[in-house]
Amino acid sequence: MGFAVRAFFHLPPQKRRRFLSGPAASVFVFLIAACFCSPSQAGILVGDWKNFGDGLLTIDTTQGLEFLDLTESLNRSYNDVSGQFGAGGDFEGFRYATEQEAVNLINEIGWSGTPAFVAGGFSQQAGANTAEAAAIQQLIGAVAGGPLNLRSFGFTSTVVSGRQRVLQVFRSLYSGPSGGAAGGRGPRDFASASLAVPPGGHARILGSFLVRSSGSASPPPGGGNPGGGMVPEPSSFAMFALAGLGLVGARRRKN
Repeated sequence: MGFAVRAFFHLPPQKRRRFLSGPAASVFVFLIAACFCSPSQAGILVGDWKNFGDGLLTIDTTQGLEFLDLTESLNRSYNDVSGQFGAGGDFEGFRYATEQEAVNLINEIGWSGTPAFVAGGFSQQAGANTAEAAAIQQLIGAVAGGPLNLRSFGFTSTVVSGRQRVLQVFRSLYSGPSGGAAGGRGPRDFASASLAVPPGGHARILGSFLVRSSGSASPPPGGGNPGGGMVPEPSSFAMFALAGLGLVGARRRKN
């Protein structure tokens, strides 16, 4: 497919115009869209929570769960958030995700560190600012960080020795040599499920992994997607929009 696109741009301008005025134009435009638009993560969609277009929900269709961005529960303890799940509460209709549900979400979005990321585990990727960690944080929210890192921390419902399990995704912004400002480890990204924090403890840099069943809520004000509905990734929109433009252009030239 990439070869066909390159070959087209090597044609003389007159032949390119003639080709685009023919019936194959729309197919060609679709191929261009496929080349430049990356596919979305399998099973992961974006939805709205309170207002149309807020994009505060990450929908894991494999688990049938909607995860609220960590930023919405930042600086609140596990006990504080737990008291807001009932009618009229700040997080009405949600519950705490288990450690395994949160781990599944991270893996579903896309994580290929070593070893594989599992409950209670630690998985590392060499190199700074990797695309996978960035994609995960873009969806679930980064709640802490400084000039050299961004962190996504979140409480889960899993209890370990009287403490709540906390999941973390760390993205390094440090690109210098080992032994420098990265604490002697060099640049790296990691996903960790090895922390545990008291449920009433200080939560200055912590959010919470909150979930509800997909389609369990009403549409947000102003319209939008029922139950935080499912919004196709922008790449899908771009592909079909470009193909549609190709069809319109071909029809105009034909007339």
